[in-house]
Amino acid sequence: MDRTGDERGLGRRKACDFCCQKKIRCDAKKPQCSGCALHNVTCVWTAGVRSKKSLPRQTPPDGNSNEHRFVSIEDRLKAIEAHIWRHASTEGTPINEIAANVGIIDDDDDDQQMAESSNGDSSVSPTPEITNITVIPGLERDTAPVVVAETPTISASSTPAANTANTPVNPGTTNLRFFHDDPTPGFPLPEWFDAKAVASTYFERTNETIQLFVASRFMKMLKKFYDGPPENRDKITWSAINVVLALQVYMSPNKDTTADAHAAICIKRAQSVMDQLVYRTEDLLGLQVILGVAMFFMHTAHPHPACVLIATAVKLTHRLKLNVPPQTTEHRRQSAERARLFWLTYTMDRELSLRTSEPYLLHDHDIGIEIDHISSGPGKGCVLILPDDLRDSPFDPHKIKRQLEEAVNINIPKTRARLAIIQGKIYDQVYSVRAARMSPSEKQQAIEGLDRMLED
Repeated sequence: MDRTGDERGLGRRKACDFCCQKKIRCDAKKPQCSGCALHNVTCVWTAGVRSKKSLPRQTPPDGNSNEHRFVSIEDRLKAIEAHIWRHASTEGTPINEIAANVGIIDDDDDDQQMAESSNGDSSVSPTPEITNITVIPGLERDTAPVVVAETPTISASSTPAANTANTPVNPGTTNLRFFHDDPTPGFPLPEWFDAKAVASTYFERTNETIQLFVASRFMKMLKKFYDGPPENRDKITWSAINVVLALQVYMSPNKDTTADAHAAICIKRAQSVMDQLVYRTEDLLGLQVILGVAMFFMHTAHPHPACVLIATAVKLTHRLKLNVPPQTTEHRRQSAERARLFWLTYTMDRELSLRTSEPYLLHDHDIGIEIDHISSGPGKGCVLILPDDLRDSPFDPHKIKRQLEEAVNINIPKTRARLAIIQGKIYDQVYSVRAARMSPSEKQQAIEGLDRMLED
């Protein structure tokens, strides 16, 4: 090999250009090394030639690159948020553990950290500001999903909690505040004034058409729970109170994003005693709590947990014999309430059946009471439907008196029960296995029959 053209830049190289590029051992024979002779190439030595470093393999761009970037950014944001929340929890800020694991319930902590954080914030006005966001005392120490009534917001106050402990919130809202002391040790709940305001709003608005609880009886139970000695408090009553708080907070038309988290915590507390509710047959409170929790999930984007709860409620109605006329004197005194709860269970069962396309559980041939047995009391559960021209017209006493005579007074519980019967027939004739075997003409006849039922 001709080496006369070599330059000093070759340095300590011991391989020709070809062997260096192919990364094979070069024996540096002259005039041609063995590697070049084997591949039949010219053996050349050039200064500065190095083997090419392998570059990282480039992934071809695809249409999902932006999506991957967004997912990566979201993951990073979640990690940052989790770190901030954990750091804030160690310093006693009010957000504590709301974003923690959904399946854990921890009621052993107290609200002192939350109150200290509120008192230590000097940059916030000492006057609570109600802006339709719900804040429930004691909720931070539980864990619940951010999932699924009016919800006022209270800004953190720099004044001691004791100064506002006896100041009730606006009865027209569901604003609840944090305090140093738990008013019901072992059963975390809001202060009495706040709980009373929320419960009153619930019975004035939400419960008027649902008829889940009896207002007078529940308010007496609520006051007894707060005023009574700790040893007389029970988990069933505590869960019922949490259900009322959750329903009022979650169903508020003006709720804030934080309201769902607070309502979910109340529901988690109510669910924590579910094992005791399913066996409670001495009264109707266990069934009412189960129906309330199911009602909460039915108003979320994922109603499937309500299916299991409704199945439990149906078995409990059979065990309580709500589907048959009352047999005992005690049952006769509660006949109106028993009928309302049965038909509420019936209505929710049929509604879930259509929403999930799954069979309903309460069948008409197992019912021994009439819809007319639903009695909500004078004016209870009724809605007055006014003509459109009356609602849009200026005030005119004579016209109002004339139009009120033409107004329609609708009993919501009875109307919903009658609609539930039609919903059951819709499932039977459209979604059931038997309906799948029907001929097109039979299906058409069934649809026409359903239309007539809806018109009637």
